[in-house]
Amino acid sequence: ELRVVDASERPGPSVARNAGWRAASGDLVLFCDADDVADRGWVRAMVAALETSALVGGRLEVETLNDADTLAWRSPPAQTHLPRAEGYLPFAMGSNMGVRADVLRSLGGFDEGLDRSGEEPDLCWRAQLAGETLVFAPDAVVHYRLRRGLRPLLRQQRHWGLGSVDLYTRFRDRGMPRSSTPAAVRHWLRLLLGAPVRLPSRAGRGVWASRVAYRWGRVRASVEHRTVYL
Repeated sequence: ELRVVDASERPGPSVARNAGWRAASGDLVLFCDADDVADRGWVRAMVAALETSALVGGRLEVETLNDADTLAWRSPPAQTHLPRAEGYLPFAMGSNMGVRADVLRSLGGFDEGLDRSGEEPDLCWRAQLAGETLVFAPDAVVHYRLRRGLRPLLRQQRHWGLGSVDLYTRFRDRGMPRSSTPAAVRHWLRLLLGAPVRLPSRAGRGVWASRVAYRWGRVRASVEHRTVYL
């Protein structure tokens, strides 16, 4: 009983997710990604959580689908709570998210203008600022596949850096804190001074390069937006 909805007119996860939920007829909408694996009981746990909350984020498990090198390059996702982006409000990852359909309609769905990253925090933040609740469902498990290879990892990290500034320009007037420029300078100094230690090992190179890519994304987007969010 699988229904496939064509969302190929424009690229981007927000376009595809919006096409999917707008074609759905149920009261609850669950989101996951094609390269991940939903655990047994995932739907049941998400539906139970949505009985008392407008939005739900499940738990991402990374050991099953990823090799040791890929895991070494990334910090593991939180297993006991939802992530917080840039010291602001919590959000659910789009690879393990549930939303009531009426809430999606009232918010207009995912913002398709956020085509670099940040569309998931944006939706969750707009909902919470409108008075809706977001909860963590630890029993709703998705086995999450991380980006393999250095180039895909760096591209993702750069997009996250770009997207963090996009989000700041949208939510700074609603309480999102400004980044600390002295802290950003310290991050860059640690990266530069730590290069001789990190670069000789494969694991160290991946961690170092991903952090540089993220910080560079912030610098580039700060220039684009004519703001300072480093």
